[in-house]
Amino acid sequence: MRSLALTLRLVAGLLVLCGAISCNGVNPDDLVGTWSMTESSRRYLPTEVGNVAPRLTLNPGGTFTAVEYPRPGLRGAAWATYSGRGSWKIQTFAGAGDIYLRFDDDFGDQLWTSNFPGSPTVLYFSVGDPDSGRRIQFTRAP
Repeated sequence: MRSLALTLRLVAGLLVLCGAISCNGVNPDDLVGTWSMTESSRRYLPTEVGNVAPRLTLNPGGTFTAVEYPRPGLRGAAWATYSGRGSWKIQTFAGAGDIYLRFDDDFGDQLWTSNFPGSPTVLYFSVGDPDSGRRIQFTRAP
């Protein structure tokens, strides 16, 4: 019972904090532009895709273009890069947003957003266990 009361207090505190710092999630206008993989992400790429220069351009109206977008293969297959076009949309859950990409050839992928107040927005996906902190991150190109 005591842990339930503590949990409820923590949830209430987070809700108050989000209200105070405007944890509104992300809106599509915040994401439009060209995003490039950070150099620090390169250490998580295997050698077969280690020299790529990934770019992702999110356009108004929900379309995108990707160049050398890296992804691990399914069920242990080798990594590959994808270049092409498709559509994107924001999916929200409890105020947090993620971006769903659908390439025209029907390949789909998901990116998470990190947009803390006072920090630039980052798009990312985890490599392996999300708790490992190994992320392929994209920042908006200048």
